[in-house]
Amino acid sequence: MASSYFLQGKYDEVLVYLNSIKAYHQQDDTFSFNLGQTLLMCKQYKEAEEQLLAVTGQERDKILYRSMLARTLIQNRKPHAAWDLYARTKDTKEAFYLLKLIANDYYKAGEYFHAAKAFNQLEKIDPSPEYWQGKRGAACGVFRHLFHGRVTPDQMSEILGLLERDNHPQADFVVSTIRKWAVNHKIDLK
Repeated sequence: MASSYFLQGKYDEVLVYLNSIKAYHQQDDTFSFNLGQTLLMCKQYKEAEEQLLAVTGQERDKILYRSMLARTLIQNRKPHAAWDLYARTKDTKEAFYLLKLIANDYYKAGEYFHAAKAFNQLEKIDPSPEYWQGKRGAACGVFRHLFHGRVTPDQMSEILGLLERDNHPQADFVVSTIRKWAVNHKIDLK
């Protein structure tokens, strides 16, 4: 029944079934992975992370596992840990897929500093306009966070450095706008 409900997208129902047999599957990697995925879909991120980290076998090497864990880590405000998952991925195709996933998830979660860096990396691999737009949007999000005191001037400077290395015509406009604002507000950006 749990599998049927999972395929139907009825994750709350899946959780009822999986929790009813949880005590019998404490050391079962497949069960922990399935419960972790379900908890992620139910937005119970802390519990999802615990279940996914309980997986100890070969599942850990699969891209689906890494993807689910990365999403959970981002939602639990551990963006560095999600980036480490990407950095440790040896297969080029899987690394690109994971980088794309975490860039978008960083952005959705409002982790704009990390999103800008991830989109920058994607743009180096594949100079698609989509990745430039993601990086530009994330850079503007970092600026917004600077305005509200959620990032440091050094972090903003790092993102401006990424934009300044671009040959994109909009990069100059974004950089100059942010730098003018910083000068007017006596914020030192390197």
